Amino acid sequence: MNKNKRLFSKVTKATKSELFRFTRTEDNTITITGYTGKNRRVVIPSEIDGLPVTAIDSWAFKDIPIKQLTLPETLSWIGGEAFIGNHIKALIIPDSVTIKSDAFTSDVRPRIYSSWDNLDFISYKCFDSRLLSITIRSGVTFHEDAFGHENGFPAAYESNGPGTYTRKNFNSVSWTKVKE
Repeated sequence: MNKNKRLFSKVTKATKSELFRFTRTEDNTITITGYTGKNRRVVIPSEIDGLPVTAIDSWAFKDIPIKQLTLPETLSWIGGEAFIGNHIKALIIPDSVTIKSDAFTSDVRPRIYSSWDNLDFISYKCFDSRLLSITIRSGVTFHEDAFGHENGFPAAYESNGPGTYTRKNFNSVSWTKVKE
């Protein structure tokens, strides 16, 4: 069993489409615009009303106390500040997604469990400074402040290349590459 499935296999997940506010786009896809549920472990469905969920609008999950979040493989875009003010500790991001600036800022404390095979660029302040662990492949470029201002990750990545990195706490600027 892979790490992602193990992480979420023992929790009750909010996946019912009636828990989400959404719009149907002109190209017959769904954009999530809000969440009305109370579950702190959220799995965004891959489709609603038979249409693929491809986007999460800006501020869609603003100030909602989500702790664990799984995004669908159908997702291709997350708007700026979509998860601002959350308390996300575990986050699974599919390879297909483009993440806009500030998508996970504020009190978000994610650990990333993804190789991001198709992700090429991570934008400005995408994860603010609350990231504790990240797995990143070669060829990914990012804004110098993509992981928070002066948190040390860009220097560690530049020195050690792709792989999995961790740090002890949110204030640390010392990232350690995990041996594979």
